[in-house]
Amino acid sequence: MKNISLLIFLFASFIACDETETNSEAELITYDEIISNINYSWFKGAYQNYVPNDSISTLIKENYNKDEDSFLIFASMACGCGEEVEFAKYLKVLRESGVESIIIYSMADLDYTYPNKDKFRLTQLPSFFKLTNGEIVYSIIDSLNNFKDINDPEAEITDSSAVIEQAILDALK
Repeated sequence: MKNISLLIFLFASFIACDETETNSEAELITYDEIISNINYSWFKGAYQNYVPNDSISTLIKENYNKDEDSFLIFASMACGCGEEVEFAKYLKVLRESGVESIIIYSMADLDYTYPNKDKFRLTQLPSFFKLTNGEIVYSIIDSLNNFKDINDPEAEITDSSAVIEQAILDALK
């Protein structure tokens, strides 16, 4: 009986220690795919409920150069909780400001493989970058983090509509 228990224990240990590497890669997705996917049902509400700041959105439209500027977004589409909701807000601002080139990658966590992983490291999801002629030139999420309360970094951003638009506008200047 002891031998059987020992064998079961060893077998369970081998299974528990199996560190099979998963090759999870960020998936390129479009706005249309997001709104049509039942698993992303939280997105529609977050997108529709967000009201962009019109005056700053107008400035974004004026500063956007469709021949040079594009935006790269890495987001977790798992749920509409926490900072994931920011993704819907950013996307709405970009789309309503006339931005045509938006590249979106869905990834469940930061361990996923993503394009240009050798050139930069994602530290949070969502992450937003402004590209000029295909090269990353500005981290919008870093700009957004500058608006957070340094005494309480976990606190929600106050007046987020102005902050989101301002972070995008700063990237275009």
